[in-house]
Amino acid sequence: MAMSIRRVEMTMRAVDMSYDELTPKEAQCLKENGWPLVIQCLLALPRTGPEQPAKRIVSLRNALENGLPTAGYIVVGGSRPGPEYINLGREGVPDDYWAALKFVAVDVETPGVNVDEIIAAVQRVQALGKMALIYTNANI
Repeated sequence: MAMSIRRVEMTMRAVDMSYDELTPKEAQCLKENGWPLVIQCLLALPRTGPEQPAKRIVSLRNALENGLPTAGYIVVGGSRPGPEYINLGREGVPDDYWAALKFVAVDVETPGVNVDEIIAAVQRVQALGKMALIYTNANI
């Protein structure tokens, strides 16, 4: 599959739901205050290895039930092939919640991740039917 990559720098107004549970009350407050998007970590990469945040499904449910658009991100780390991280992040997410995600970002903030692994991760996200973004920071 041919893939074109273009660099786009953008600012996105969103709430990052990494590990803290988004409660229904918090979701309603975000909705009432015009927050356009909540982004849920689907796979983190602490020093102990890949980890699905325990509250990710509850937070997605509370966001969706309160009318908040959602997206996800999956951290890739270089010690496994990129698609393995994507599969681990997808695992356990109900199909209707996955379908509701506006995009899934491949989070590349771990040193040592090579371009081929990033491309493979992006392609896996696309194969799973989601628009893929690459998220990184200036230190990588």
